[in-house]
Amino acid sequence: MAMYPAMAYGTTRTYRHYPAKTRLNQGSFGTCVGNAFMHRRANGPLQIDGITEDDAQKLYLEAALIFYGGDGDPDMQSGTSGLSACVALMNRGAIDRYEWMTSPAALRFTVLERGSVCVGSTWYNSMFDTYPDGLGHKYIRYRPGSGRAGGHEYEVVGIDLAPADGSKPYYDVLNSWGPTYGIDGKARIEIPHLEELAFTGWGDAVLIHELPRAV
Repeated sequence: MAMYPAMAYGTTRTYRHYPAKTRLNQGSFGTCVGNAFMHRRANGPLQIDGITEDDAQKLYLEAALIFYGGDGDPDMQSGTSGLSACVALMNRGAIDRYEWMTSPAALRFTVLERGSVCVGSTWYNSMFDTYPDGLGHKYIRYRPGSGRAGGHEYEVVGIDLAPADGSKPYYDVLNSWGPTYGIDGKARIEIPHLEELAFTGWGDAVLIHELPRAV
């Protein structure tokens, strides 16, 4: 299989994977934004220990207050934005800045060289399922024709532009439905599929820069 171009500002890397030691599960709540950013806090360069689902819900509620105003979303069902989570983390003093990826090249370079990224995008009904590729991996089933389920936020924890075993080039996604999703809570998604999700419609991708504080 031909290697995807790195499009990555001169980087020589073709793959990178980051730790993903924490597996949160949002259950029936619409708190994926809180979950994705708390996965990054747990798994990022500072690796904050002891993060739980309560932490994800707390961040979600703070972000919802910013996004909606008023009472926010106390029922935790309506969803919020990645930007609101970034502002909430800035308000806490947990991060000092955040950077949006605005192109596939920027996203590839960031995951290859700088760290895991939180991505918000449309989530299609087919994407609740994963499929085995026959090589021991599971990929997210990307079928826009299956219908739009809503929006979803998740952490991208890896990339491989040219897998050595001949599998499809992919981004590695840590989802927020516990360890039963995919393989131990993670699944691959083909590179063009993730980039279409992130850079068309209202999709986005953001890198946060943590401060050494356990909040």
